[in-house]
Amino acid sequence: MNEFVYVEVEGKNVLLFIRRIINNNIKYDKYSLINKNKLRLRITYDDYVSLISKNSIYKITVIKYYGFKKIKYLFLKYKDYFLSSIIGLLMIIILSNITFKIDIIHNDKDVRQLIKNELKNNNIKELYKTPSYKKRLLVKKRILKENKDKIEWLEIEVKGSKIIVKVTERRINKTQKELHPRHIVAKKSAILKKIVAEDGMILKKKNDYVEKGETVISGDILKDEEVKKSVVANGKIYGEVWYKVKVSYPLYYKETVYLSNVKSNVILKFFSKKNKLLKDYSEINDKSYLYKEDLLPISLYISKSRKTKTIKQKLNNSKAISKALFLATKKINNTLDKDEYIIDKKALNFHSNSSTIEVDVFFRVYENITSYKDTEDIKEKSE
Repeated sequence: MNEFVYVEVEGKNVLLFIRRIINNNIKYDKYSLINKNKLRLRITYDDYVSLISKNSIYKITVIKYYGFKKIKYLFLKYKDYFLSSIIGLLMIIILSNITFKIDIIHNDKDVRQLIKNELKNNNIKELYKTPSYKKRLLVKKRILKENKDKIEWLEIEVKGSKIIVKVTERRINKTQKELHPRHIVAKKSAILKKIVAEDGMILKKKNDYVEKGETVISGDILKDEEVKKSVVANGKIYGEVWYKVKVSYPLYYKETVYLSNVKSNVILKFFSKKNKLLKDYSEINDKSYLYKEDLLPISLYISKSRKTKTIKQKLNNSKAISKALFLATKKINNTLDKDEYIIDKKALNFHSNSSTIEVDVFFRVYENITSYKDTEDIKEKSE
């Protein structure tokens, strides 16, 4: 079976080249005359090799390969990609049968440790062979049987390379711990913004300043300045708390610019890492999967991609401070509950060097500062 190549011939009076190949009974098609010194045509690969060995006048360059030669050419050109793809696909066979993580879902640390030890005793461990459904069922029954006084329900699931264990603890005759009489005190120094008292005597009012540990709602009920009885103070207190956060932010950042070139890109994705046939191209539309593994996060697909260029740019101080302020705000917000929020924020001092800027940010935060102290503890200290 003949293999073909599309070639460009360049030299003085290329029409003489056509006469030469006709005289040598060389067949050609897809003929195109570019100018008097350049033409293009398609010939067999064997004829191309023959012309190269005999030619001394004309420059002959292959523009396009056909058939098996094209496959061979593409493989040699992108051999690093193909080899890494083959290695990646071979890894599926190995990794699809290995457990990389075991997630035990329960709030109690002791229960999680108990289940972990039981799984280990049954050879279910991280970086070990993933157990079959039949084995998981046997292990589940064994754990429930041996821990029937501690475990109410258990489920062992496999998701990809992860084992998820859901467990419900058996609660037998567990009574709620009896609370002793107590006060509600400030967890932090703050200005009081809201006091919600269900039980107990309020000693402070809104906008009072309180030190850490100072009593706000007392568990001692007074009458004529005498403690008549002590109760469990219940309620919540909210205050304005202050924080100073130092945050660093890079002055240089990389921006990706999308160019007009669009091509089909073959991409091997393994976990979050992508190995692209065309390195400097970024995906712009839906994927067409060639292969997708359900057990492991690995896939091979084709996607229309646009050529990109990365540009390194420098932020001015104003922009960098704004970015640092946003980062500091995110840090504070991550520590707050739903009923807490930032009242105000302000960038104080900043210092910049050749690569980063450091900013001190002051925050006023509306926060739950509820804490508790037993009344007996306070009485003992005062005595």
